[in-house]
Amino acid sequence: MAESAGELDFEATGLEEKTTPVDALTKKLKKTALKPGGFSLRKFLTPFKVACLALFLLISFNILWAYIFGNALGGQPIAELDINWTRPEPTEKFAPDFAKNSGNDTRFVQNDYRPPNDINLATNSQPEMPRITASGDAKIIHLPSEMAESQPETFESTGKLPRAPIEDVVQFSKYGKLPKIGVLGEKPSEAYARPEPKFDGRPRIALMITGLGIHQQFTKDAIDNLPGEISFAFSPYGNGLQDWIHRARDNGHEVILQTPMEPFDYPDNDPGPSTLLAEAEIQVNLGRFRWVMSRITGYIGITNFMGAKFTSKEKAVAPILKELKKRGLYYIENGVLHRSKVSEISKQMKIGYSNADIIIDEKKTIEDIQNSLERIEQIATTTGMAFAVGSNSPATIKHVKAWLNTLEAKGYQLIPVSAKVKNQLRTNVASDQ
Repeated sequence: MAESAGELDFEATGLEEKTTPVDALTKKLKKTALKPGGFSLRKFLTPFKVACLALFLLISFNILWAYIFGNALGGQPIAELDINWTRPEPTEKFAPDFAKNSGNDTRFVQNDYRPPNDINLATNSQPEMPRITASGDAKIIHLPSEMAESQPETFESTGKLPRAPIEDVVQFSKYGKLPKIGVLGEKPSEAYARPEPKFDGRPRIALMITGLGIHQQFTKDAIDNLPGEISFAFSPYGNGLQDWIHRARDNGHEVILQTPMEPFDYPDNDPGPSTLLAEAEIQVNLGRFRWVMSRITGYIGITNFMGAKFTSKEKAVAPILKELKKRGLYYIENGVLHRSKVSEISKQMKIGYSNADIIIDEKKTIEDIQNSLERIEQIATTTGMAFAVGSNSPATIKHVKAWLNTLEAKGYQLIPVSAKVKNQLRTNVASDQ
């Protein structure tokens, strides 16, 4: 039995000594792992070292890229200009005979005139052209003194108002482009206004012509024939409206947006799509109003189209005025609306507001139009300032144009509507103090 046990022990021991290559490798790996100070990639790559390594690789890559593909300007801004200057063909200029002769031969002197000694009248001087020089990879453009000293175009030099939209006062929305107050506080009512002429003591008259943009020929006639001080109110329903806005502003006319509002006899008398309704939900009216505002850009404010019922309801009109204040716009009341709450609310909100003193063509006979124009002069003489409104009808434009030609001689000063609004706003502020 003892021998058998010994044999078993030996056999057992023999079995323990027999190991496979896999077992041997496993044991070796375990021993290596248990050795103190053994290398561990996980322990070596700490978050800090990983960040440093990534930064090193990024810097190395940028240096390599700059070396291979970079340029000597080291990241400075680059402007590429495609310039094709052409020198005008020389033209033969008139030179008096005495310029071609030496000395001061009196035979060629007329009216005791002699050319200055330092001027050669026979020389056809060429205009100086810009030239380009190179400095490394950079190209330097040298402008002639005449070009370098030239000033940018201004209203004073051209009579044109800036093209709309002006980037700082426009907001892109789901409705389209909407006016907004710029980051530096500039308001569309200021950015798009015609500059106010200096007050010279004469009675002042402001005039707004409404309904532009509907009839193409009538719109063209008004823009081309009336002076730039006249302000134009455009309907939101015309075709090619922004082109007309550009044309009007190029001729110096500031622009106002007509906004359809509910009259008392609505819907028999319907101002048009997206009319603001007296009993509609606030969000409904605001959505309609923003749609109307998005039809054009470049206007100083809005004016009501109809709207006797709408403007008589404070609950309806107050949110619209609040929206105008938020967007930096004026409200110009078109016509005498006896029940309107706009004047009172605008004063409380400190919104630029003005209402018309008279409608020129409320009655469309020639006699009534002439009487209205005379009435404007009387109001201006009495109060110092008058504001009239007329429609864009051929009869009105014809008589207004003839009347405007007489104002200078009569001692009246023509001003844009924005100047009237500013004056009224200043008056309201002064009365509150």
